[in-house]
Amino acid sequence: DVGAAEYEEVDRITDPGGAVENFGWPCYEGEPRQVNLSGFDLCRDLYADDGAVTAPWFSYAHFEPVTADDNCATGSSSTAGIGFYEGGSYPDLYDGSMILADYSRNCIWAVPPTGDPVTLIDGAHGPVDVQIGPGGDIYYVDLAGRFPLSDLQVQELREHQVLYDRVGDGELLHVYTDVLSTGFY
Repeated sequence: DVGAAEYEEVDRITDPGGAVENFGWPCYEGEPRQVNLSGFDLCRDLYADDGAVTAPWFSYAHFEPVTADDNCATGSSSTAGIGFYEGGSYPDLYDGSMILADYSRNCIWAVPPTGDPVTLIDGAHGPVDVQIGPGGDIYYVDLAGRFPLSDLQVQELREHQVLYDRVGDGELLHVYTDVLSTGFY
Protein backbone atom coordinates (compact mmCIF):
# COMPACT_ATOMS: atom_id res chain seq x y z
CA ASP A 1 0.00 0.00 0.00
CA VAL A 2 1.72 3.20 -1.14
CA GLY A 3 1.19 5.58 1.74
CA ALA A 4 0.27 9.24 1.74
CA ALA A 5 2.67 11.54 3.57
CA GLU A 6 4.34 9.55 6.33
CA TYR A 7 4.34 5.73 6.02
CA GLU A 8 4.50 2.85 3.55
CA GLU A 9 2.90 -0.43 4.49
CA VAL A 10 2.56 -4.02 3.36
CA ASP A 11 -0.71 -5.67 4.31
CA ARG A 12 -1.12 -9.43 4.57
CA ILE A 13 -4.41 -11.20 3.97
CA THR A 14 -4.18 -14.11 6.39
CA ASP A 15 -7.17 -16.09 5.08
CA PRO A 16 -8.01 -15.33 1.42
CA GLY A 17 -11.26 -17.31 1.69
CA GLY A 18 -12.25 -15.80 5.04
CA ALA A 19 -13.82 -12.56 6.13
CA VAL A 20 -12.73 -9.37 4.42
CA GLU A 21 -10.06 -7.58 6.43
CA ASN A 22 -10.06 -3.81 6.84
CA PHE A 23 -6.56 -2.32 6.71
CA GLY A 24 -7.83 1.12 7.66
CA TRP A 25 -7.16 3.19 4.55
CA PRO A 26 -7.52 6.17 4.45
CA CYS A 27 -7.94 6.57 8.21
CA TYR A 28 -4.65 4.87 9.08
CA GLU A 29 -1.27 5.17 7.41
CA GLY A 30 1.03 2.46 8.68
CA GLU A 31 -0.15 1.91 12.24
CA PRO A 32 -0.77 5.56 13.22
CA ARG A 33 -4.13 7.24 12.82
CA GLN A 34 -4.49 10.00 10.24
CA VAL A 35 -5.44 12.81 12.60
CA ASN A 36 -6.34 15.12 9.72
CA LEU A 37 -9.16 12.69 8.82
CA SER A 38 -10.58 12.26 12.34
CA GLY A 39 -13.56 14.46 11.49
CA PHE A 40 -14.92 11.94 8.95
CA ASP A 41 -17.58 9.46 10.14
CA LEU A 42 -15.74 6.53 8.57
CA CYS A 43 -12.57 7.30 10.54
CA ARG A 44 -14.38 8.14 13.77
CA ASP A 45 -16.11 4.73 13.60
CA LEU A 46 -12.83 2.91 12.97
CA TYR A 47 -11.04 4.78 15.76
CA ALA A 48 -13.84 3.92 18.20
CA ASP A 49 -13.59 0.14 17.52
CA ASP A 50 -10.21 -1.30 18.62
CA GLY A 51 -10.70 -4.51 16.60
CA ALA A 52 -11.95 -2.93 13.37
CA VAL A 53 -8.59 -2.57 11.63
CA THR A 54 -5.93 -5.14 10.79
CA ALA A 55 -2.47 -3.68 11.41
CA PRO A 56 0.06 -3.81 8.57
CA TRP A 57 2.36 -6.82 8.37
CA PHE A 58 5.28 -4.45 7.70
CA SER A 59 5.53 -0.67 7.60
CA TYR A 60 8.18 2.02 7.55
CA ALA A 61 8.25 5.78 7.97
CA HIS A 62 9.21 8.06 5.07
CA PHE A 63 11.61 10.07 7.23
CA GLU A 64 13.48 7.16 8.84
CA PRO A 65 15.88 4.53 7.48
CA VAL A 66 14.41 1.04 7.04
CA THR A 67 17.63 -0.55 8.31
CA ALA A 68 20.39 0.88 10.46
CA ASP A 69 22.97 0.44 7.71
CA ASP A 70 21.14 1.49 4.54
CA ASN A 71 22.24 4.53 2.57
CA CYS A 72 18.79 5.00 1.07
CA ALA A 73 17.37 8.49 0.85
CA THR A 74 14.61 9.34 3.31
CA GLY A 75 11.82 11.86 2.99
CA SER A 76 9.93 10.24 0.16
CA SER A 77 8.91 6.62 -0.34
CA SER A 78 6.82 4.49 -2.67
CA THR A 79 6.63 0.73 -2.42
CA ALA A 80 6.85 -0.47 -5.98
CA GLY A 81 7.67 -4.15 -6.16
CA ILE A 82 7.42 -7.24 -4.00
CA GLY A 83 8.73 -10.75 -4.52
CA PHE A 84 8.97 -13.73 -2.20
CA TYR A 85 12.27 -15.55 -1.92
CA GLU A 86 11.85 -19.27 -1.22
CA GLY A 87 15.50 -20.25 -1.39
CA GLY A 88 18.34 -20.66 -3.83
CA SER A 89 21.74 -19.08 -4.27
CA TYR A 90 21.46 -16.51 -1.47
CA PRO A 91 22.28 -17.25 2.20
CA ASP A 92 19.68 -19.11 4.29
CA LEU A 93 18.93 -15.85 6.13
CA TYR A 94 16.86 -14.80 3.10
CA ASP A 95 14.74 -17.97 2.82
CA GLY A 96 11.07 -17.06 3.15
CA SER A 97 11.82 -13.32 2.91
CA MET A 98 9.70 -10.71 1.24
CA ILE A 99 11.88 -8.76 -1.19
CA LEU A 100 10.61 -5.17 -1.18
CA ALA A 101 11.55 -2.41 -3.64
CA ASP A 102 11.00 1.30 -3.07
CA TYR A 103 11.04 3.44 -6.22
CA SER A 104 11.56 6.80 -4.50
CA ARG A 105 14.37 5.62 -2.24
CA ASN A 106 16.09 3.54 -4.96
CA CYS A 107 16.41 0.67 -2.51
CA ILE A 108 15.56 -3.01 -2.21
CA TRP A 109 15.33 -4.83 1.13
CA ALA A 110 14.83 -8.41 2.27
CA VAL A 111 12.28 -8.70 5.08
CA PRO A 112 12.67 -12.13 6.71
CA PRO A 113 9.62 -13.82 8.26
CA THR A 114 11.29 -13.23 11.63
CA GLY A 115 13.99 -10.71 12.33
CA ASP A 116 14.90 -7.30 11.00
CA PRO A 117 14.98 -6.13 7.37
CA VAL A 118 18.29 -6.31 5.50
CA THR A 119 19.35 -3.88 2.78
CA LEU A 120 20.05 -5.73 -0.47
CA ILE A 121 20.59 -2.78 -2.82
CA ASP A 122 20.88 0.93 -2.11
CA GLY A 123 21.13 2.67 -5.46
CA ALA A 124 18.73 0.55 -7.53
CA HIS A 125 17.83 3.34 -10.04
CA GLY A 126 14.05 3.48 -9.65
CA PRO A 127 13.00 -0.15 -9.08
CA VAL A 128 9.38 -0.85 -10.08
CA ASP A 129 9.16 -4.66 -9.89
CA VAL A 130 10.91 -7.59 -8.20
CA GLN A 131 10.91 -11.15 -9.51
CA ILE A 132 12.53 -14.34 -8.32
CA GLY A 133 14.04 -16.24 -11.22
CA PRO A 134 15.01 -19.85 -11.79
CA GLY A 135 17.51 -21.00 -9.19
CA GLY A 136 16.34 -18.33 -6.76
CA ASP A 137 18.13 -15.35 -8.26
CA ILE A 138 16.53 -11.98 -7.52
CA TYR A 139 15.83 -9.65 -10.46
CA TYR A 140 14.34 -6.18 -10.56
CA VAL A 141 13.02 -3.87 -13.25
CA ASP A 142 14.08 -0.24 -13.08
CA LEU A 143 12.97 2.96 -14.79
CA ALA A 144 16.10 5.03 -14.35
CA GLY A 145 19.06 2.72 -14.91
CA ARG A 146 21.51 3.39 -17.70
CA PHE A 147 24.29 1.12 -18.88
CA PRO A 148 26.81 1.30 -21.71
CA LEU A 149 26.96 -0.96 -24.75
CA SER A 150 29.54 -1.09 -27.48
CA ASP A 151 28.65 -0.16 -31.08
CA LEU A 152 28.82 -3.88 -31.99
CA GLN A 153 26.36 -4.79 -29.21
CA VAL A 154 23.97 -2.05 -30.35
CA GLN A 155 24.14 -3.37 -33.93
CA GLU A 156 23.44 -6.94 -32.77
CA LEU A 157 20.45 -5.78 -30.74
CA ARG A 158 19.01 -3.92 -33.72
CA GLU A 159 19.46 -7.00 -35.92
CA HIS A 160 17.21 -8.85 -33.46
CA GLN A 161 14.51 -6.14 -33.51
CA VAL A 162 15.75 -4.53 -30.30
CA LEU A 163 16.64 -0.87 -30.72
CA TYR A 164 19.08 0.53 -28.23
CA ASP A 165 19.44 4.32 -28.29
CA ARG A 166 22.08 6.51 -26.71
CA VAL A 167 20.93 9.66 -24.96
CA GLY A 168 23.06 12.07 -22.96
CA ASP A 169 24.88 10.28 -20.16
CA GLY A 170 22.89 7.08 -20.49
CA GLU A 171 21.09 4.75 -22.79
CA LEU A 172 17.51 3.65 -23.40
CA LEU A 173 16.39 0.21 -24.47
CA HIS A 174 13.49 0.24 -26.92
CA VAL A 175 11.82 -3.01 -27.91
CA TYR A 176 9.97 -2.98 -31.24
CA THR A 177 7.47 -5.63 -32.20
CA ASP A 178 5.40 -6.35 -35.29
CA VAL A 179 2.28 -6.05 -33.14
CA LEU A 180 2.95 -2.56 -31.78
CA SER A 181 5.22 -1.16 -34.53
CA THR A 182 6.29 1.50 -32.05
CA GLY A 183 8.93 1.60 -29.38
CA PHE A 184 8.59 1.41 -25.65
CA TYR A 185 11.16 1.22 -22.92
